[in-house]
Parts: sequence; structure tokens; C-alpha cells
Amino acid sequence: MILLLSNHQYIRQSRFDLPGVLLAWLVSVVFLICPIMGFADDIPLAALQHQHSLVGLNDFALEGRMAVQYDGRGYSCQIHWHKTGDSQQISLISPLGNTIADINASADGVMLVTSDNKQYSAQDAEQLTEQILGWPLPVRLLHDWILGRPAPGPVIAQQWDSAGKLIKLNQSDWSVEYAEYKEVEKYSLPTKLTLRHPKIYLRFIIDDWQVML
Repeated sequence: MILLLSNHQYIRQSRFDLPGVLLAWLVSVVFLICPIMGFADDIPLAALQHQHSLVGLNDFALEGRMAVQYDGRGYSCQIHWHKTGDSQQISLISPLGNTIADINASADGVMLVTSDNKQYSAQDAEQLTEQILGWPLPVRLLHDWILGRPAPGPVIAQQWDSAGKLIKLNQSDWSVEYAEYKEVEKYSLPTKLTLRHPKIYLRFIIDDWQVML
């Protein structure tokens, strides 16, 4: 058996070394996943493999629907989201087809443009959307959660299905639950998920996914 160590180094292994090869592979996966998930204690192998498959996925576009319950009030809208590198464009559209807001986020901050073309800016999208729209949208965390993976930082708890896909996640005072996934190119991506916070409930249904490979 030939094991590739780098672009120019190879080592020949006998079949009796297979457990060592598998162990080395698993350790490498754990170290790749740890920056995303935190410590990898008690994480099933299937979950490690699934999260590893998402490591290179950073750019995407989606179209879907969002329902919001906040402070005793309910809202619904369409959501169009395009992410390339550090830049994100999110459009919220009313059931009648009118633009509610356009949100542009980057490493430099966040700008929100309302339907009457008023512009607002801040460093944090969650605070800005709560101030202008009346409810918070946690963009900084959500662009990882919506892909079915934890955001960078501590994770309180997580639960997986038999295939290793997330079904529950607790992080940063938010509870995320995943109801459905679909295959998109080489990825399994969520199509139904809900977010709960002490003051807000968000439900997403993703009708169309596009990934930039």
C-alpha cells in the first residue's frame, strides 16, 4: 500500500500497518475540525467526517423563506443570500415582493438599506437589524449555522444523526435545530432549520442552494 505524505514524499506500508494509517488519518481530521468545532471529545467519527467535508465550503448563494417571532409579534419574508469571501449580501423581501431591506456585511462592518433607501451602518449585524428592523438577525453566526456546522468559538452542546449531520446545536445563547438536509453538489446542506434565543424564534426553509466550488 502507498501512503501519500506530501506532494513529493511517499512511503510504502504493509497491509499489517493499516490500523496505524487509519489512526493517523483520524488524528488529522480531528485537528482540521477543532478550529471550527472546538475540542473534539466524544464526537462520533461520522460527525467528524461530515464536518470535514464542509471545511472548504465558504462561498454560497441561497433563496428561501424566513419566519420570525419576536416580542410577541410575527413576521415572514423571503430571503436571498449571497456570500463570497468576507462579503455577504442579504435581501429580505416581503410576501408581496417588495424589498424590506438589503444587508451588506464585510470585514469592515455592516450596511443596511431600507425600502425607502435610508442607509444605516454598524459593526454588528445583529444589533443593527434589531435597531432598524425591530428584530435581530445573527449574521456573523448564521453564515456557518445555515451550512450545518458550528460557528467558530465555544459550543455548549451538539447532537448528530446517524450520518453525522447536525440535528441540534447550542452555541452563543442560541439553540439551532435541523429538520431536513439535501444533497447539493458534493455537500449535504440544510433545507429546514430553526433558531431559538430567549427573545426570538427564527425558522428558515431553503428552496434553492448554490455552492461555489
